[in-house]
Order: sequence, then structure tokens, then C-alpha cells
Amino acid sequence: MLDEEQFKYATRAVDEFQADMGGTELFSAMKAVMEKPASIPRMVVVMTDGEVSSPSQVCANVKSWAEMGGGRVFR
Repeated sequence: MLDEEQFKYATRAVDEFQADMGGTELFSAMKAVMEKPASIPRMVVVMTDGEVSSPSQVCANVKSWAEMGGGRVFR
């Protein structure tokens, strides 16, 4: 749980995000996370401006990873 100071810090950081309207290269980052050994705790939260490069490739790989017991996926 965040305390008040951490919440304010996180809120300021998010307020400073800027979208350049280019595609988000998500596949290589997700692949790197999925290739880590299962013994390493992982949590991935994706925030994007809405446009992801090769979304079908990303979704297919995340689905495959989840089906192999790699984790749970929430949309």
C-alpha cells in the first residue's frame, strides 16, 4: 500500500508522461520478461497511449505463456 508521499510522487510522475503518438514496441520487453526463470517473481503492468506495434504477436505470446502456466493475464 502506498503512503501519502509515495502516492503524490507516483501521481506527479504519471502527470509528466508524454505520448509522442508513435507505436509502442512491447513485444521485445514482454519476451524478455517471459524468458526469465519461473523462480524469479514477475509482475507486468502495461500502460500505453493505445497504439502497440504488432499487437497480435504480443497477444499470442502472452496467451501462450499463460497457458504454459507462466502466470495469469487480466485485461
